[in-house]
Amino acid sequence: MQEASQELKKLLLGIYDPRESSNIAEWVMEDLTGINHIDRIMHSHRILTEEQLDHYHEYVLRLSNGMPVQYVIGYGYFMGLRFRVNEDVLIPRPETEELVQWAIDDKHAPHTGTSLTILDVGTGSGCIPIMLKKIIVTLVASAFALTAFAQAPKSDTTPAAPTKSEKMDKKAAKGEKKTGEKKAKAKTEKKSKAKAKSDSSKAPKAKSDEAKK
Repeated sequence: MQEASQELKKLLLGIYDPRESSNIAEWVMEDLTGINHIDRIMHSHRILTEEQLDHYHEYVLRLSNGMPVQYVIGYGYFMGLRFRVNEDVLIPRPETEELVQWAIDDKHAPHTGTSLTILDVGTGSGCIPIMLKKIIVTLVASAFALTAFAQAPKSDTTPAAPTKSEKMDKKAAKGEKKTGEKKAKAKTEKKSKAKAKSDSSKAPKAKSDEAKK
Protein backbone atom coordinates (compact mmCIF):
# COMPACT_ATOMS: atom_id res chain seq x y z
CA MET A 1 0.00 0.00 0.00
CA GLN A 2 2.81 2.40 0.93
CA GLU A 3 4.70 1.52 -2.25
CA ALA A 4 1.64 2.29 -4.39
CA SER A 5 1.21 5.66 -2.65
CA GLN A 6 4.86 6.62 -3.20
CA GLU A 7 4.70 5.55 -6.84
CA LEU A 8 1.63 7.72 -7.38
CA LYS A 9 3.25 10.76 -5.74
CA LYS A 10 6.30 10.45 -8.01
CA LEU A 11 4.09 10.23 -11.07
CA LEU A 12 2.11 13.32 -10.07
CA LEU A 13 5.27 15.37 -9.49
CA GLY A 14 5.60 15.63 -13.27
CA ILE A 15 2.18 17.33 -13.42
CA TYR A 16 1.65 19.15 -10.11
CA ASP A 17 3.81 20.82 -7.45
CA PRO A 18 4.99 18.63 -4.53
CA ARG A 19 2.28 19.72 -2.09
CA GLU A 20 -0.59 19.22 -4.54
CA SER A 21 0.90 15.91 -5.72
CA SER A 22 0.93 14.64 -2.14
CA ASN A 23 -2.64 15.82 -1.47
CA ILE A 24 -3.98 14.18 -4.64
CA ALA A 25 -2.15 10.92 -3.90
CA GLU A 26 -3.58 10.85 -0.36
CA TRP A 27 -7.08 11.53 -1.68
CA VAL A 28 -6.83 8.77 -4.28
CA MET A 29 -5.45 6.19 -1.85
CA GLU A 30 -8.15 6.95 0.72
CA ASP A 31 -10.88 6.56 -1.91
CA LEU A 32 -9.25 3.40 -3.24
CA THR A 33 -8.78 1.64 0.10
CA GLY A 34 -11.45 3.25 2.28
CA ILE A 35 -8.73 3.82 4.92
CA ASN A 36 -7.72 7.26 6.21
CA HIS A 37 -4.15 8.59 6.29
CA ILE A 38 -3.34 7.59 9.90
CA ASP A 39 -4.67 4.04 9.49
CA ARG A 40 -2.76 3.63 6.23
CA ILE A 41 0.48 4.55 8.03
CA MET A 42 -0.29 2.04 10.79
CA HIS A 43 -1.03 -0.68 8.21
CA SER A 44 1.46 0.33 5.53
CA HIS A 45 2.47 -3.33 5.09
CA ARG A 46 -0.94 -4.22 3.69
CA ILE A 47 -1.09 -5.30 0.07
CA LEU A 48 -3.72 -3.99 -2.32
CA THR A 49 -6.29 -6.53 -3.47
CA GLU A 50 -6.51 -7.51 -7.12
CA GLU A 51 -9.61 -5.34 -7.55
CA GLN A 52 -7.93 -2.37 -5.85
CA LEU A 53 -4.89 -2.78 -8.11
CA ASP A 54 -7.12 -2.72 -11.20
CA HIS A 55 -8.69 0.54 -10.03
CA TYR A 56 -5.26 1.90 -9.06
CA HIS A 57 -3.86 1.37 -12.57
CA GLU A 58 -7.00 2.92 -14.04
CA TYR A 59 -6.59 5.98 -11.79
CA VAL A 60 -2.89 6.28 -12.64
CA LEU A 61 -3.64 6.23 -16.37
CA ARG A 62 -6.28 8.96 -16.11
CA LEU A 63 -4.22 11.14 -13.77
CA SER A 64 -1.13 10.82 -15.99
CA ASN A 65 -3.24 12.12 -18.88
CA GLY A 66 -3.98 15.26 -16.87
CA MET A 67 -7.52 14.40 -15.77
CA PRO A 68 -8.49 16.26 -12.55
CA VAL A 69 -8.67 13.98 -9.54
CA GLN A 70 -12.33 14.90 -8.96
CA TYR A 71 -13.27 13.47 -12.37
CA VAL A 72 -11.13 10.40 -11.75
CA ILE A 73 -12.79 9.43 -8.45
CA GLY A 74 -16.21 10.89 -9.33
CA TYR A 75 -16.74 13.51 -6.64
CA GLY A 76 -15.49 16.78 -5.20
CA TYR A 77 -16.03 18.83 -2.04
CA PHE A 78 -17.87 22.13 -1.74
CA MET A 79 -18.29 23.96 1.58
CA GLY A 80 -17.67 20.72 3.46
CA LEU A 81 -20.10 18.55 1.51
CA ARG A 82 -19.32 15.94 -1.12
CA PHE A 83 -20.86 16.38 -4.58
CA ARG A 84 -20.88 14.03 -7.52
CA VAL A 85 -19.08 15.28 -10.61
CA ASN A 86 -18.18 13.98 -14.04
CA GLU A 87 -16.61 15.44 -17.17
CA ASP A 88 -19.92 17.01 -18.21
CA VAL A 89 -20.06 19.35 -15.21
CA LEU A 90 -17.69 21.92 -13.73
CA ILE A 91 -15.78 21.02 -10.59
CA PRO A 92 -16.96 23.10 -7.60
CA ARG A 93 -14.34 25.76 -6.85
CA PRO A 94 -13.38 27.87 -3.79
CA GLU A 95 -14.39 31.05 -5.68
CA THR A 96 -17.92 29.68 -5.96
CA GLU A 97 -17.92 28.99 -2.22
CA GLU A 98 -17.21 32.69 -1.69
CA LEU A 99 -20.13 33.59 -3.97
CA VAL A 100 -22.51 31.33 -2.06
CA GLN A 101 -21.27 32.67 1.28
CA TRP A 102 -21.82 36.23 0.05
CA ALA A 103 -25.39 35.36 -0.96
CA ILE A 104 -26.01 33.84 2.45
CA ASP A 105 -24.55 36.79 4.36
CA ASP A 106 -26.09 39.49 2.16
CA LYS A 107 -29.50 38.08 1.31
CA HIS A 108 -30.41 35.86 4.23
CA ALA A 109 -32.80 37.92 6.37
CA PRO A 110 -34.71 35.61 8.72
CA HIS A 111 -35.81 38.49 10.96
CA THR A 112 -37.85 40.04 8.11
CA GLY A 113 -39.84 36.88 7.42
CA THR A 114 -39.21 37.27 3.69
CA SER A 115 -38.57 34.24 1.48
CA LEU A 116 -36.07 34.10 -1.35
CA THR A 117 -36.34 32.44 -4.77
CA ILE A 118 -33.37 31.50 -6.93
CA LEU A 119 -32.94 29.99 -10.38
CA ASP A 120 -29.68 28.20 -11.18
CA VAL A 121 -29.32 27.71 -14.94
CA GLY A 122 -26.60 25.22 -15.89
CA THR A 123 -26.55 23.80 -12.37
CA GLY A 124 -23.98 21.06 -13.07
CA SER A 125 -23.26 19.36 -9.75
CA GLY A 126 -26.04 21.37 -8.09
CA CYS A 127 -23.69 22.63 -5.37
CA ILE A 128 -25.02 26.22 -5.39
CA PRO A 129 -28.77 25.60 -4.90
CA ILE A 130 -28.16 22.68 -2.52
CA MET A 131 -25.91 24.68 -0.20
CA LEU A 132 -28.17 27.72 -0.28
CA LYS A 133 -31.23 25.59 0.50
CA LYS A 134 -29.35 23.76 3.26
CA ILE A 135 -28.58 27.02 5.06
CA ILE A 136 -31.62 29.11 4.09
CA VAL A 137 -34.42 26.62 4.72
CA THR A 138 -37.15 29.00 3.51
CA LEU A 139 -35.44 29.36 0.14
CA VAL A 140 -37.31 28.28 -3.00
CA ALA A 141 -34.68 26.92 -5.39
CA SER A 142 -35.01 25.79 -9.00
CA ALA A 143 -32.13 24.33 -11.01
CA PHE A 144 -31.75 23.41 -14.67
CA ALA A 145 -28.96 21.50 -16.40
CA LEU A 146 -27.83 22.49 -19.88
CA THR A 147 -26.80 18.96 -20.84
CA ALA A 148 -28.50 15.62 -20.52
CA PHE A 149 -25.29 14.21 -19.09
CA ALA A 150 -25.05 16.62 -16.16
CA GLN A 151 -25.25 15.14 -12.71
CA ALA A 152 -28.54 15.12 -10.85
CA PRO A 153 -27.87 17.39 -7.83
CA LYS A 154 -26.58 15.18 -5.03
CA SER A 155 -24.50 15.80 -1.96
CA ASP A 156 -23.87 14.08 1.34
CA THR A 157 -27.32 15.29 2.38
CA THR A 158 -28.56 12.68 -0.14
CA PRO A 159 -26.98 9.34 -1.12
CA ALA A 160 -23.51 10.02 -2.50
CA ALA A 161 -21.46 7.96 -4.92
CA PRO A 162 -20.14 4.88 -3.16
CA THR A 163 -16.40 4.48 -2.68
CA LYS A 164 -14.55 1.42 -3.93
CA SER A 165 -14.47 -0.03 -0.42
CA GLU A 166 -18.23 0.51 -0.07
CA LYS A 167 -18.76 -1.35 -3.34
CA MET A 168 -16.64 -4.24 -2.12
CA ASP A 169 -18.53 -4.33 1.22
CA LYS A 170 -21.79 -4.39 -0.72
CA LYS A 171 -20.57 -7.32 -2.82
CA ALA A 172 -19.49 -9.19 0.30
CA ALA A 173 -22.87 -8.56 1.95
CA LYS A 174 -24.63 -9.75 -1.19
CA GLY A 175 -22.52 -12.94 -1.16
CA GLU A 176 -23.36 -13.56 2.50
CA LYS A 177 -27.05 -13.04 1.73
CA LYS A 178 -26.95 -15.59 -1.09
CA THR A 179 -25.16 -18.11 1.16
CA GLY A 180 -27.79 -17.60 3.87
CA GLU A 181 -30.60 -18.06 1.36
CA LYS A 182 -29.05 -21.31 0.09
CA LYS A 183 -28.70 -22.66 3.63
CA ALA A 184 -32.32 -21.74 4.45
CA LYS A 185 -33.54 -23.40 1.24
CA ALA A 186 -31.56 -26.58 1.97
CA LYS A 187 -32.95 -26.67 5.52
CA THR A 188 -36.52 -26.29 4.24
CA GLU A 189 -36.03 -29.06 1.67
CA LYS A 190 -34.58 -31.34 4.36
CA LYS A 191 -37.62 -30.77 6.60
CA SER A 192 -40.00 -31.42 3.68
CA LYS A 193 -38.27 -34.73 2.86
CA ALA A 194 -38.34 -35.79 6.50
CA LYS A 195 -42.06 -35.01 6.74
CA ALA A 196 -42.82 -36.89 3.51
CA LYS A 197 -40.90 -39.93 4.79
CA SER A 198 -42.78 -39.81 8.08
CA ASP A 199 -46.17 -39.61 6.32
CA SER A 200 -45.34 -42.55 4.04
CA SER A 201 -44.37 -44.72 7.02
CA LYS A 202 -47.69 -43.98 8.74
CA ALA A 203 -49.86 -44.85 5.72
CA PRO A 204 -49.52 -48.71 5.81
CA LYS A 205 -50.28 -48.75 9.52
CA ALA A 206 -53.58 -46.99 8.89
CA LYS A 207 -54.55 -49.59 6.27
CA SER A 208 -53.65 -52.43 8.65
CA ASP A 209 -55.89 -50.99 11.35
CA GLU A 210 -58.79 -50.82 8.90
CA ALA A 211 -58.26 -54.50 7.92
CA LYS A 212 -58.46 -55.58 11.58
CA LYS A 213 -61.81 -53.85 11.92
